[in-house]
Amino acid sequence: MCKNELKLDILPDVLQDLVIEYAFNMPRDQVLQSLQVILDIIEMKLPFFFFREKIWSWHYNRFLPNPIVQFLPIEYYNGRFCELFDDDAMFCLLLGLDFRRKNVRLFGSRQTWLDRIVTSWRCVEPLAAYYRMLLRTRTPIMKKRGPLVHMCV
Repeated sequence: MCKNELKLDILPDVLQDLVIEYAFNMPRDQVLQSLQVILDIIEMKLPFFFFREKIWSWHYNRFLPNPIVQFLPIEYYNGRFCELFDDDAMFCLLLGLDFRRKNVRLFGSRQTWLDRIVTSWRCVEPLAAYYRMLLRTRTPIMKKRGPLVHMCV
């Protein structure tokens, strides 16, 4: 990188607004709010499988990379942060956990976790912390595969 790299915050506010308006076709405040939430999500250090790789954008009528990887304001992704997360992967994780075990049901039942995921995208951080805690336990946390599953896999 160049050591004389230009930074946006060096410019006066009016020029910052102009640059951001040109780059994203949106007001500066909206872009910065979206950026702040994306940075907060990155700070959560969620497992990779919690995120969708590509997300449909009605604005561009095509799939775009997740803004966690390549930033675009959330308004280009239908304006919903829940679009960033792969609900199916989280559901599969919860279905695979063996809630008959004490350490697995310590923070709620499967249905409680499913209800949390459906209610708000912000529950992904506690779910990730719960998953990391389960990975550190020495007892098995996943259901055993049945004979039918072994035949199909």
